[in-house]
Amino acid sequence: ILLGSTTASVQPDANVSSCNYNTINLNTAAGFDTFGIWSRLASATSDKFLNNNIITIQNTTTTPIASRFMRGIWQDGNLRLLTISENTVTLSYENANNDHTVNFIQADITTASSRIINGNILKTPSGGSLRTSGAINGISHSGISSGLLNINQNTIEIDKGNVSSAANFFGISSVSTSNASSYEINFNNISLTASSGVNANTTIRGISNIDGSVTLNKTISSNIVAINSNNNGGTTGGIYLERTGIATITNNAVTVSNFSSVLYGIFLNTSCTTNNLSNNNITISPTNLAVSVSISGITNSVGTANFINNLITLAPQISTTATITVTITGISNSTANGNINNNASILIAPQTTSNSGVVNFTSIGISNFGSN
Repeated sequence: ILLGSTTASVQPDANVSSCNYNTINLNTAAGFDTFGIWSRLASATSDKFLNNNIITIQNTTTTPIASRFMRGIWQDGNLRLLTISENTVTLSYENANNDHTVNFIQADITTASSRIINGNILKTPSGGSLRTSGAINGISHSGISSGLLNINQNTIEIDKGNVSSAANFFGISSVSTSNASSYEINFNNISLTASSGVNANTTIRGISNIDGSVTLNKTISSNIVAINSNNNGGTTGGIYLERTGIATITNNAVTVSNFSSVLYGIFLNTSCTTNNLSNNNITISPTNLAVSVSISGITNSVGTANFINNLITLAPQISTTATITVTITGISNSTANGNINNNASILIAPQTTSNSGVVNFTSIGISNFGSN
């Protein structure tokens, strides 16, 4: 479905348009771009509703053309209010590996009043995958959000496939400078799988949020993030956060069972101000680990750390014939005035197999080296 035309289309001011309750099946043997719903109608004073659609795109080509895109729902123009909710989007490539960029929901636009992306099911089919070395986003919302931002109760289950890749693989992603009065990413269930063992530089994140400023308060709560892949390098993390005033990160469950050169549960980085983390459950347990690795449950490099009642288990299983270095830290805080109290359990329990080579271990429960 194309709303508008293939060139920019202006939606009348103060207008409301919708594209709801459609069933779309695209089974294509071509290697070109494929979109389920492409909405080009836009106006900074108008509203758009894209709800309750069922979209299935299956690409069966054996000779894909390079540098193409697959998108389930794509809003391609600025709006006052955008709602994308209760859709089911299933995407897959069946016969050939490719380098296509895949976005299940893409709304990299400015919203002046509200951005609501709730209750969607975004998935690859059972037994199927994307077979791509290109970038993948379950939900991409890289645009300035004013007023309300809600990204809640989405289910994201994506299998990237057994393709070597250096491209990003994110469940929910944004890079922008939003100034929303209410900013929530809550109750999402995210499962990311990548089977290739030679993803040397891939970055995999359940939630990658580089959006806002030092005055934007955010709540990231009650999300379930599970990442299972095989990287011999790169970085894998559950929740990554930048550009925040007060961050409230609570009751999230993060499980990482792959190996990368850097693994973390929650990482708070550039332009974070006050970081309140409580009641999060983080488990990092890669198997057959064969490369040097840095593993951390929670890392705070910018902003005041208030970490209370978190549960962290770091238990890599190491199997290598080489000489490797493994550094494991439960909580790492490098800023002043940190409050790290009453964390229920920080368990560090690495295991080595009988055929392991030389493993140089460093294990630290809490590293709090910020100057007060």
